[in-house]
Amino acid sequence: MRQFVRALGLSTALSCLSLPGIAAADIFGAAAGTGPMPAVAEQLASLPRHTLYRPQQLPKSPLPIFLWGNGACRDNGLSHGAFLRQIASQGYVVIALGVPREERPFDPNPAPPTPAVAPGQPEPRNVPDETQAAQLLEALDWATRENSRAGSPLQGHLDVSKVAVGGHSCGGLQAISVSDDPRIRTTLVLNSGVYVRASGGRSGVQVGKEKLATLHGPMLYLTGGPEDIAHVNASDDVARIDHLPVFMGSIPVGHGGTFWTQRDGGDWARVAARWLDWQLKQDADASWDFAGPECRLCRNPRWTVVQKKLGLPKGPFRESRYVPVRDGTKLAVNVYHPAVEGRVSAARLPVVFSYTPYRARFRGPDGVTAEMGQFKNFGLGDLTSNGYVLAVADIRGKGASFGARRGFQDRTEAMDGHDLVQWLAAQPWADGKVGMLGCSYLGGTTTHVASTAPPALKAIFTGATDIDKFAFVRRGGITAQFNTRPDEPLTDDLMSLPVDEDVEGKQMRAAVAEHARNTPMAALWYGMPYRDSVSSLTGNRFWQEAGPYPYLDTIRKAGIATYFWGNWQDEPTEQVIQWAATMKSKLLVGPGTHCVPPPGFDFAGEVRRYFDHHLKGRDTGLYREPRVTYHLDGAPAGKDWVRSAREPGAGIARQRLFLAPGANLAAQAPKADAAEPFRVNYAVGSPEYFAFWITSQREHGLSWTGAPLAADGDLVGASVVDLGFAVDRQDADVFAYLEDVAPDGKSDVIAFGRLKASQRKLVKAPYDTLGLPWTSGLSTDAQPLSPGQSVRLRFALTPTAHRVPAGHRLRVVVTGADPRQRNLADLRQDPAPVYTVSQGGRGASFVELPWQH
Repeated sequence: MRQFVRALGLSTALSCLSLPGIAAADIFGAAAGTGPMPAVAEQLASLPRHTLYRPQQLPKSPLPIFLWGNGACRDNGLSHGAFLRQIASQGYVVIALGVPREERPFDPNPAPPTPAVAPGQPEPRNVPDETQAAQLLEALDWATRENSRAGSPLQGHLDVSKVAVGGHSCGGLQAISVSDDPRIRTTLVLNSGVYVRASGGRSGVQVGKEKLATLHGPMLYLTGGPEDIAHVNASDDVARIDHLPVFMGSIPVGHGGTFWTQRDGGDWARVAARWLDWQLKQDADASWDFAGPECRLCRNPRWTVVQKKLGLPKGPFRESRYVPVRDGTKLAVNVYHPAVEGRVSAARLPVVFSYTPYRARFRGPDGVTAEMGQFKNFGLGDLTSNGYVLAVADIRGKGASFGARRGFQDRTEAMDGHDLVQWLAAQPWADGKVGMLGCSYLGGTTTHVASTAPPALKAIFTGATDIDKFAFVRRGGITAQFNTRPDEPLTDDLMSLPVDEDVEGKQMRAAVAEHARNTPMAALWYGMPYRDSVSSLTGNRFWQEAGPYPYLDTIRKAGIATYFWGNWQDEPTEQVIQWAATMKSKLLVGPGTHCVPPPGFDFAGEVRRYFDHHLKGRDTGLYREPRVTYHLDGAPAGKDWVRSAREPGAGIARQRLFLAPGANLAAQAPKADAAEPFRVNYAVGSPEYFAFWITSQREHGLSWTGAPLAADGDLVGASVVDLGFAVDRQDADVFAYLEDVAPDGKSDVIAFGRLKASQRKLVKAPYDTLGLPWTSGLSTDAQPLSPGQSVRLRFALTPTAHRVPAGHRLRVVVTGADPRQRNLADLRQDPAPVYTVSQGGRGASFVELPWQH
């Protein structure tokens, strides 16, 4: 692992750091394990008779505990080092009996051992056991104390409610002997079992078959086949246990298992980690390895299995593989199949596909597997239980997929998606019809793939994405938080879980190495100030390639159905509404923020109804309802959801309120010329990693507040700001905000917008903006200002559907900086510019509100 990470230039990930207060010399060997958290072995002064294995960088969330007894009951905590580091690298803290002495090397071709006695018979005991079973519970007591002890480097890092015990050979007997402790939830017995005809023998562990009846947690037995000296003992244990869930798996590898003959513990480590994931982390996908008539190990011809009382696996059945696209690049695809009574559906079904840059399947920072296919947020989990196959793929250059990403949602990525749609439709479990579902970047992949018109793609359900990449990312010619965050480090992609065929993760790590060539996202957008800028990173006018509005006719001609959704406190919602207006599409706008399904609305049911109509040909009544559904924020329950034939704000006359002297928002324009200057305030605070919405900016600029409302009123649609404006420079970034101010002075931002003054020229848009002002963004249309020259700046604020209660007031705020500008430090000028806003006469400034009483 170290070599792979060094090759990726990630030296910090595996530097030999120890816990605070523990000397680095107490760490033995390099961090290792193919899991997402390379693990170290160390000895602690407070636990002198044991060896601790844990992720080199402990996550904030507490990790489950695995107690381990060594083969031959050896007093050597490193005797199974590779195996135990591998387990720990999956997000566990392992405590092995014995001090760190000598690590057994990897040996793929060991000499076959000669059994000293017949299987099932105890060997003569020649020497006393070097460790005792009681030390396992001693380790658990220590862990419990350390987890709660103030000042302990492990305080809060151990989940003492999730404890497993296991061991190899003699250590397996030690594990069985303490498994009646109520704190232990599951037991792993590897190449071991209680002696059939005698207690003791070679081991001094005094445990008889009667002990099995006292155990209370699920049991995993692994043996090396009939040639394993412990195979008869283990088989007899399993035959006797009738009150517990038990899984026994065997492959012909002998009594040594795969601890030292396969890298990183091999099959023994993989199976043990999956069992722990199921039993201690409730990983539904891991249950399919062991439970049900079609369990993964059951279907593997290398394995002989016995199952008892395991019940049925949870959730859909997942399989994953690499799929090559047209240029041979291999993309990681996870497919989730409906299952009934533990059996995978044999029917040919429609497929719903999501295409992500955010790792389809990975270990999270808490060590728990996160699966895009199981996310309930977008209705994904409900689809497999309602007769759909779900597929989730990593885009090129991200997750476990090979290749490098060129730009951001370029045509290569779009054509990759085209190829995956056609591949999915052609599989024996598919009926040939594919839909796509996604939000944010994943919403963008649905529209870009649709723009390639794959014949099998029938419908897309798209959230929080843009119809015009330039107008969104550089809204008004100004970048903000969207698409400008730093790129994720390659270590994030290394958290991806390998596809099924890549059992050791070698291909996944090779794929991630290729991601080092990805185009840097923020630099791409910052480097193209105009719509017609040529990117030095892609060599073309990349805004046009990333569109996606240039490809609207292709989607229309292909007959691909569209449904768009967003939420009011989310900047992409303006673009979502313009998509729906342009395509005459179904539209849903809910309350809340980015990609959060609307509360109080059956979102999963809406997704299902939509795909049932287009992929299954069912009349769900969806198109007998009005085309548009939106939430009226602030309206009473029962009247807060609005059904309409048109987009919110369409056809509503706007009412002007003027920015008047005395910080007043007035119904009439002051007759006398007036203006108020202010110096730009850059001290607007540091941006959150993702500030999807914003708090009041009143203290950072000028503001104008209206009189209290005499009655409730609704703002439905987009407001427009029209400023008489001057600045003492040749250009200016101007921000405007609309606030709802309560009688107690508390204010909420309900809309905002921005415009670079030199990009103020208005032209007709190539798609439906519902009549809102649209600037071309072309370098040929740029109009630098003369210092002190007054110009008109007209731009839209984000749309809303918001009830303003009686007694509340409206406020407009204008500033020269916004905390969501990630590059604000680079834009800062010293001295700061002085802006002047006209407040009367012929140059009066005003706001136009889509007001409904």
